Amino acid sequence: IMKVTFTLVCLLLTLSTVYGQEALRQKSNTKGLNIGLSGQYAFWNIVDNPGFREVAQINPGFGLGVRLGYGFSQRVEAALSADVSILSHTNPNYYAFSMTLSHLDLTGRLNIGSTTSRFRPFIDAGVTMISSTAGPYAAGTGANAYEVDLIMNGTGLAAGAGINYFFGVPLAVSARYMGSFGQFTNNRLSNGTDLTKTAINTHRASLGLTWFVRGRR
Repeated sequence: IMKVTFTLVCLLLTLSTVYGQEALRQKSNTKGLNIGLSGQYAFWNIVDNPGFREVAQINPGFGLGVRLGYGFSQRVEAALSADVSILSHTNPNYYAFSMTLSHLDLTGRLNIGSTTSRFRPFIDAGVTMISSTAGPYAAGTGANAYEVDLIMNGTGLAAGAGINYFFGVPLAVSARYMGSFGQFTNNRLSNGTDLTKTAINTHRASLGLTWFVRGRR
């Protein structure tokens, strides 16, 4: 009986040690350089400006984004990212109308969780440069109507949240929502006519892959 008991105790100790080592094994790493590529779904709203009411009637659209990040630790990260999406007009009379919506973001990230977890949620916040080109845009009325492109640029604040799922230590599937609020301060038609400022908010949902170059610690 003593031998059987001793054998069972040794077996349990061995299993618990193996399980403990597996539980503590590194499954993720957000420290160091990382590069991301994603597809995104985006839309925007111009904030109650009658002069831009027709332009604001836009369908959501799809686009692509790239991101270059650097984790100073497992928690704190800084990143520069850029994306562009193609949107279209909701009114069928504007069938030829399309718009590019692009962002250049400088953000900080707080990564949550530890290297023993494959799931690593995060929170992003920073500033963004927003640009768009829309056309053909109908300017003027009646016999004086003509078509031009509308070019808008501005800045804003951006914030969002998401999650990385590491299916291998260097590679993760990344999902994120990002919202921004700012103002188009440089608005003009392609014929040189300047337009008024207008407030703007944008929304982006993205899904892609991120390569954490440093890999294991």
